[in-house]
Amino acid sequence: MENLLTVAEVVELTKLKTPTVRKYVRLELIPFIRLGASIRFRPSEIEAWIEARSHRPDDGEKRSA
Repeated sequence: MENLLTVAEVVELTKLKTPTVRKYVRLELIPFIRLGASIRFRPSEIEAWIEARSHRPDDGEKRSA
């Protein structure tokens, strides 16, 4: 089993602010686990969440301005 991350660790990993991470949890925009009153995150799910939001230029295609 993966070691779960705290809100503070997700803040450090993503460089988001604490209120932003808590807002994403409240709006269910980020994968999380609720353990009683605590919020935890699976590292693999956070990495996949970040990767899913990565924007890469199209391969060889140029956009016209």
